[in-house]
Amino acid sequence: MDDLEHKVKSLDELYEAHEKYLNKALFRFVLTYITTLLADVIPETPNMSIEKFDQ
Repeated sequence: MDDLEHKVKSLDELYEAHEKYLNKALFRFVLTYITTLLADVIPETPNMSIEKFDQ
C-alpha cells in the first residue's frame, strides 16, 4: 500500500510496485487457503484422539 501512497515515477517503479502487490496478494491467498484447511482439521483432532484411546 505504501507504493500507492507514493506515486511511481517510472515504468520500472510501476513494475516493481505491481510485482510487490501481486506477491502480497498471492501470499494472502495461500495463507487463507492453509487457514481454511487447518480450520477443517483442528476440530476433528480431539475426536480422533478420543476414539484412539477408547479402543
